[in-house]
Amino acid sequence: GTKEALEFAALSVASGRVVDARAIEPFLLSPVPPGVPYAGRVWLFVDDGTTDTTLETALSTEVANAVNGYVDAQGNQIAGYKAAGIIVDILKSLPKTVCVRANVKIASGAQSRWTDIQAKLTATAVAYFDNLRIAESASYQNLVTMLTESDGDIREVKLVYWFASDSAPSYNASISAAPLSPY
Repeated sequence: GTKEALEFAALSVASGRVVDARAIEPFLLSPVPPGVPYAGRVWLFVDDGTTDTTLETALSTEVANAVNGYVDAQGNQIAGYKAAGIIVDILKSLPKTVCVRANVKIASGAQSRWTDIQAKLTATAVAYFDNLRIAESASYQNLVTMLTESDGDIREVKLVYWFASDSAPSYNASISAAPLSPY
């Protein structure tokens, strides 16, 4: 009945189409979303690896069966992973596009390699964000470290990032080391 058990249930569905799952107790969020009861409800966000806005019905049913339990074709009761009395809302995790702007210092004489360095920086940033779990905050320090280590000719990286749904910061905005949180 733990949040981890609910995540495990979603990740272990037989079809194998769940890429990630994250259980969140909405009454613990600050501020508490309108209409959320004090306790007894869990949001289970499921990532099926698509950009669709809803989960396919068959996949949603498969996850619900793993979470809530079900009776199989032979009449056997298969236990679920949720605690009694808890309501689990199965929701589609929607991807969020992140924009990154960086000021990169490279080694003297490495200007001729800039196209290759830029490709490595881009691939590293994409991999970093793609590997974050649902609702996991992006760490400025971790991303800067990964970008700096992506090529031996990189000496320093300063960056700013933002959700594409937000306004882009001006080019003279100060570099911020704050984590980027999907909450």
